[in-house]
Amino acid sequence: MYNKYKCSKQLTENEIKNYQINTFEDYSDSDLDLLADITIFIIDSNPEKDSYECFFNKREKDLLVLDVFGLESEDKIDKTLCNLVENKQIKLPKKTIILFHKYENGFDDGGIIVGLRMEN
Repeated sequence: MYNKYKCSKQLTENEIKNYQINTFEDYSDSDLDLLADITIFIIDSNPEKDSYECFFNKREKDLLVLDVFGLESEDKIDKTLCNLVENKQIKLPKKTIILFHKYENGFDDGGIIVGLRMEN
């Protein structure tokens, strides 16, 4: 599989199937702060659109899986992820996976564009 992303590895369709959109869990304040920091970073990095949503899919000690809605251009996804990895103020877990979804009908899932894995 050809990987066109500079700072991450593209997940296969079978790997993506392991991560369904999660229901609410009770997250720690530090987890919620991390989610807010990532969301703000995505919004600030892509100001041409005002509708981006980020949600936890799965959160464990060394694993973070996020669902991101609204960032759909592969070039912008790649640039945003590279900048996120380089950002020293946002401490990503050892293994971070971000699933980028099309943003259709509010929060409805318009389908996954790409799933990307970053190992820190």
